[in-house]
Amino acid sequence: MSYDLRIWSRRPVEMEQNIKLNDHEVSIDPNMRVEQEDIPTEILLSLSDICYLTDVNIQPIQVEPSDLKRIKATLRAVARTSEGILEDPQTDEIYLPTNIKKAMTLKVDKKAPSMSISWYMDPKIPLKDMYGKIVDIFEQYLPQALPRRYGLFEPPQFKFSEMGKTHLISFLQNEESIVWYATKPVSYVFISEASGKPTSRLGFRCNRIELQIAEMAFNEKN
Repeated sequence: MSYDLRIWSRRPVEMEQNIKLNDHEVSIDPNMRVEQEDIPTEILLSLSDICYLTDVNIQPIQVEPSDLKRIKATLRAVARTSEGILEDPQTDEIYLPTNIKKAMTLKVDKKAPSMSISWYMDPKIPLKDMYGKIVDIFEQYLPQALPRRYGLFEPPQFKFSEMGKTHLISFLQNEESIVWYATKPVSYVFISEASGKPTSRLGFRCNRIELQIAEMAFNEKN
């Protein structure tokens, strides 16, 4: 038995297949090419353009927490060099290139309490000019907010895993009233483009982005 880790990356992992770290034997399997449909949704939304999966096996399976932390630090460095992320299937955690550790998608009940986060922006700056930056921020800090599916009607006709980030940004820039299916714990994403529209008689009009997120996600520890 072994303690198993995975490296998902854009470029092949270049590392000896058998090394010793902290008195543990670490075996690095050959890089395996993967298609978009082979990649778990949470991994896919955490890093775009993944091409390779590299399995890592640590023996024996009993690893002291301090040793495991040091081994993961080494493998995270390897993942960053390969433009990738490290996944720990035992704990359902992934380590992003920025050294941020985050839990995999939470199991959120539909009836669980939720809360909203909204951003209000000056309509003098067209929201369509900001979509690239907004999608980049979601990709880096809250990949669950990116759409699994999106389109103009139910059910949404486009899949993010198939169409990619460039198509999503172009779609946002050219369409209105978008249907957006996010990933738990994000349950709802709403975008309101006010640029170029007359000021409301009831007051100031502005651009708005709203996320509805399960309340339990805010209590999650990194």
